[in-house]
Amino acid sequence: MAIITGTSPSAVLRVLLLTTAAALMPQQLPVSMATNFVVGDILGWGIPRTPTFYHDWAMSTLPNGFHTGDSLDFVYASGKDSVMQVTVDDYNTCNTMHPIQSWTNGPGAYPLQGYTILYFISGAPGHCAAGEKITIEVLNALLV
Repeated sequence: MAIITGTSPSAVLRVLLLTTAAALMPQQLPVSMATNFVVGDILGWGIPRTPTFYHDWAMSTLPNGFHTGDSLDFVYASGKDSVMQVTVDDYNTCNTMHPIQSWTNGPGAYPLQGYTILYFISGAPGHCAAGEKITIEVLNALLV
C-alpha cells in the first residue's frame, strides 16, 4: 500500500473513490432496450381478420420476443371493447366471468414484469370466440 503525502484528505478520498468505482465497473455494460408493443400493430385490439391473427402477431416479435420492461399497448375504443387478463382455462374457454384484471377504457398499456405467461381476451360478447385473444410469454430483460 502506498502512502500519499502532501495531499489533502478530501483529495485522497476522491482518488480512492474514483479508482474503486472504475475497478468495479465492467468494461461493457449491457443495456436493456424496453419496447412498447401495439398489440396487433395497425389493426389494434379488435375482432381479427383470421382466428390466429394475434398468435401470428405475437410470433412475429421473435427472435427477441417480449421481455420484462416492455409494455403491451391495447388500442381499442372505450365502450366498444375491453381487455381482460385471465387464467389459461378461461382463455381456452373464452370465459369472461372471473378476470384477473380488466380494462374497459381504451387504449391502455400493460407493463410486462418478470418471467411469466399472460393470457388476454376481449370481454366484448363474441369477440374472444372470433379470435380476439392473445398469449404472451414474458422473458427476462433483454440485454443488448
